[in-house]
Amino acid sequence: MAWVKKKTGRKERFTVYKIMRSVIRAGGTVELAGEVADAVVEKVLSLKDKSVIHSSDIKKRVLSKLRAKNKRVAKNFVSFKG
Repeated sequence: MAWVKKKTGRKERFTVYKIMRSVIRAGGTVELAGEVADAVVEKVLSLKDKSVIHSSDIKKRVLSKLRAKNKRVAKNFVSFKG
């Protein structure tokens, strides 16, 4: 199981649901949210030696995928707080 290190230093379990929820709240479709989540999961699974990923790395990966797929949703994602 992978863990996410938040900017506060706190750790929590990695969950795909939070990524999908964030993309949908930014105006993305369920399909887009799934594509983005799959890309992030692929990255997390590639961290064979590490079980911790920084939340900032997840955000960068999500944003990169969104910019390639839907610039409006990417812009909303950047400005979304919460």
